[in-house]
Amino acid sequence: MEPQLYTILIVDDSSGDQSDVRLLFERSLSHLANVSIVTVSSFDEAKTSLARQQFNIITLDGAMGLYFGYDLIPFINESQIQTPIIIMISGERCHIRKGLDKGAHFGFYKRAIKAPIVFNEKFELVPIVSEPT
Repeated sequence: MEPQLYTILIVDDSSGDQSDVRLLFERSLSHLANVSIVTVSSFDEAKTSLARQQFNIITLDGAMGLYFGYDLIPFINESQIQTPIIIMISGERCHIRKGLDKGAHFGFYKRAIKAPIVFNEKFELVPIVSEPT
C-alpha cells in the first residue's frame, strides 16, 4: 500500500514569508515520505491552483495587495472535494479573526512562525526540543 500524498498550498505575496511557512511544514512533516508543497503569490494564482488540484492543508496570508486571504475560503469550500485544514497566517489580528470567522481552522501570527517551532498533530505551535548531546 502506497503512503498517502499530503498536499499543502501556501498562499502569500511575500517570498520570504512563503519560505518561512514552507520551512515550518518541512520541519513539522519530516516524518512523512509523501509531502508536496505548492506556493503561490497571488489571489488569482491561488484560485487556479485550487481549481486544478486537491489540497490537505491550505495557508492563507491576511492581506495580499487588493485581496485578503480569507476571501478565498468560499472558493476553497466549492473547489475542494474533502475539506482541507485552512490556516490563516498574518501579521494582523483582524485578518486572523476574519479568517477564523469565515471558516479557517487555525490562525497564527507571522512572527510566531519564524521561531524554531513545529506543528504538533493538533496544529499547535510547539518549540523544537533538541536531543541532549
